Amino acid sequence: MTAANPTPRPRNYAVDFFRGCALLIIFMSHTRDNPWYWFMPTRVGFADAAELFVFCSGVVVAYAYGKTYARAGFWLGAAKTAKRCMELYAVHIALIVMFVFFAVEAQQMTGIDYPKDAGLAQFIDQPDKILHQMLSLYFVPNFLDILPMYLTLLAILPLMVLLGRVHPLLMLSVSLAIYLLAWKFNWYFVANLAEDRPWFFNPFGWQLLFYIGYSIGSGWIRYPSDSKSLLYVCIAFFFLSIPVTYFPLHWKFPVLGEVFNFLQPVMHKTPCGPLRIIYFLAMAYVARWWAIRHTGFFNRGVARWITIAGQQSLTVYACGTLMSFTAGVLIAYVQKDVLWSSAINIAGCGLLVGIAIMVRWFKSKPWQVGTIRQHQTAE
Repeated sequence: MTAANPTPRPRNYAVDFFRGCALLIIFMSHTRDNPWYWFMPTRVGFADAAELFVFCSGVVVAYAYGKTYARAGFWLGAAKTAKRCMELYAVHIALIVMFVFFAVEAQQMTGIDYPKDAGLAQFIDQPDKILHQMLSLYFVPNFLDILPMYLTLLAILPLMVLLGRVHPLLMLSVSLAIYLLAWKFNWYFVANLAEDRPWFFNPFGWQLLFYIGYSIGSGWIRYPSDSKSLLYVCIAFFFLSIPVTYFPLHWKFPVLGEVFNFLQPVMHKTPCGPLRIIYFLAMAYVARWWAIRHTGFFNRGVARWITIAGQQSLTVYACGTLMSFTAGVLIAYVQKDVLWSSAINIAGCGLLVGIAIMVRWFKSKPWQVGTIRQHQTAE
């Protein structure tokens, strides 16, 4: 069997909803000294919002780009992919510049060395040298690793599409081979030349989860059939992971910390350890089982707003990154007060959803509708 012209499945709003959830969780998790950090659902289990975002992005890319490759041809699909990569690069560079500006302003207002805490001290001390490294992606500050990783995964999409056209399993085999070779030979991209620090999200590892999602979104591989036995196994996997991964329990039961350290090599986040992928796929099975039985949920109330946030992922991520820094400064100012911190978290999430709705409205080009009506009236 070959996949010369794969036909992606219709867009699934559940995927947008879960990607929106991931983006909001990333915003709150990246907020410095956030009391809500320990209450995030991703604080337990062997995977977190990063896996959710990358997997859902792979599925969405299959919806958004797979159709172009199938209908318009390979070269136009590659052109669309290149355009998106340039957009991601531009947003990443702009984010770093804005992040530096925010950190310097916050330092002047509070006296706290935010540039140093954010890993931006070199940028302040040697701007000419770091500017070159920043543009070549050899300088990637803390908390700004996701876009370079995502850009890299998208950049190899044309190659993966060609492999998938030969046979879907060939693409997944190459993806798995890259994953294993990177694990064996310690392949990585440098995020800081002075420290030889790797990108926090190693694209050689994370591409496997992304392209599993892409293969599912393209219809190249199928979801496992509904099975209550498998569902119960996945749910049991979740509950067994809680005591091992919830750090406050380690303080009372040191043996749990020892188990966590023993598993660390296979659950390390930077290379997207195999235990993280297996666990996430198990949780994805549970989420899909629930989603197909509650399809109307994603078009109602707050869930619909979160779904819209997931559809405008680049804007929400970029704004959320800057807002997480600002929220951290505000939480420090209110001395981590629970009520004020809660208000900051809720307001931040609400603002991100509002931005997503606004961007969606702009993309609908409502002014064109008015122009058409004016022409019709004139006629």
